[in-house]
Amino acid sequence: MFAVPAGTALRLLRTLLLPAEQWGGSSLRPVCIAVSRLGAVTVTRFWRPVEIPDDLGDHPAAVRTGRVTLPNHIAWSGQGEYDLDDAQHRMRMYELVMTEGNEDDVRTYVDLEVLLGMWDTMWLAPHVREQWAASLRSRGLIS
Repeated sequence: MFAVPAGTALRLLRTLLLPAEQWGGSSLRPVCIAVSRLGAVTVTRFWRPVEIPDDLGDHPAAVRTGRVTLPNHIAWSGQGEYDLDDAQHRMRMYELVMTEGNEDDVRTYVDLEVLLGMWDTMWLAPHVREQWAASLRSRGLIS
């Protein structure tokens, strides 16, 4: 939770009061805003559920090489174009899709073999890593 100066409240509200489709169709908004009588704005982060398809790995990802532009509901914070032939771009895209994507997005953009090859070096938010690790462990893919 963090406080935001009252002068930025309108910009923040305009950004957050977008249709649910722009946040991936989820009914959860990325933040919750409370405004006190004194004009202070408090913002609390709520996490989207992490979506991991049970059939991930049954088929290779639809997108494996070349340049990719992610949809706005995944790359809502800005950078949305990635070169999958560049290891750093590929890792960043996987991190983003695994955090913000729905099951169809994960099936489209995440290849299980590639994911396992970079799992130890990826940065994921703790709640995302825990859920993905549990899924991968249950399949016997990591220890």
